[in-house]
Amino acid sequence: MVVFDPRSTIVDVNEAFADMIGVPRELLIGAPSDPSVLLAPGGGSLPPEQYPVARVERTGGRVDQEYGIPALDGGVHWFSVRSAPTPDGLIAAVYTPISAAEAKARAAARVTTIVDESPDLVWMFDGNGLIEYASPAVTLALGLRQDELIGRLWRAITHFEDVPKLRAAIAAAGPDEPRTPLIELRLRTRDGGWRWVEGQGTLRFHNGKAVAVEITGRDVTRTRAAEDMGRKLSSQLEALVAGAPDGILMVEHDRIAVINEQACSLLELAMSPEELVGQGQEPILKSLRRLLAEPESAIAQLGAIAESATSPLASSSSSSPTAAASASTISRWATAGACGRSATPPTSSSSRRSSAASWRR
Repeated sequence: MVVFDPRSTIVDVNEAFADMIGVPRELLIGAPSDPSVLLAPGGGSLPPEQYPVARVERTGGRVDQEYGIPALDGGVHWFSVRSAPTPDGLIAAVYTPISAAEAKARAAARVTTIVDESPDLVWMFDGNGLIEYASPAVTLALGLRQDELIGRLWRAITHFEDVPKLRAAIAAAGPDEPRTPLIELRLRTRDGGWRWVEGQGTLRFHNGKAVAVEITGRDVTRTRAAEDMGRKLSSQLEALVAGAPDGILMVEHDRIAVINEQACSLLELAMSPEELVGQGQEPILKSLRRLLAEPESAIAQLGAIAESATSPLASSSSSSPTAAASASTISRWATAGACGRSATPPTSSSSRRSSAASWRR
């Protein structure tokens, strides 16, 4: 048994453990342990979050795990370890010697039990790229059995455009930072389709060399489809608004959400729609207040536009009769304001949080 403090310094150790690793007890007590030398059963070193002290502090309870400790003769001592917090804030760990094969089998069984019940997609491949494990979530998403995945190269089920992306992420990882950034990959399904998976890889190292890669991710196919549809609809809406013969303006939460060139021209706004979207509503309120402040002048100007059927404010001249309709529309609105029936611009947040206006040009 070994007792650690929260900094992984050995506070106490019994003779049995000292004999097992071949180091005198007096040399162990008070010595700072080096968790980075602990070896994972599947190869490489234990990642920092799997250190015994770290796991006990994170879970606040008992932790069972297997790992190896390098021996003085160059070999490895393999142990099944049970660590638990003590009432005085220390961590006590009980070590049971086991073989390397048993350590690997126990660790694999424990991980498999946890992963098999997870909705996350988890698959692992060795240093040669051969898939060693695929969770039930992976087989369900791809419509493939585990025996159809295990033993295949990971690139065989990965879209060819995404292979360089994953390779680059793996190459950029190292012993000091074994995790890759979040990446999105397409995995081939049984019917030849593709599932989008967003995930992160964790590399296992041994003597500085990557010996295994574990990827944990989630199926984001539906999310991406919804995002693509949203972008398509947004693009279609923008095209409709931009090409509409009406001046269109929408204010939401006191900010301009939609405005087209026709509205900018009719309101005599110097800024373009691209510059106005996202801004507060003050620029359009100023234009509307100007119409209300000088209704006779505004009506006369709009009347002239209606008679000539051409707007001098537009970016291009037009002989369409819609210009007359636009002038008449705003003239009626401005006249109503002059007569006292409405002095508040329709885009004021005092009336409602979201409002829209349309003028025909």
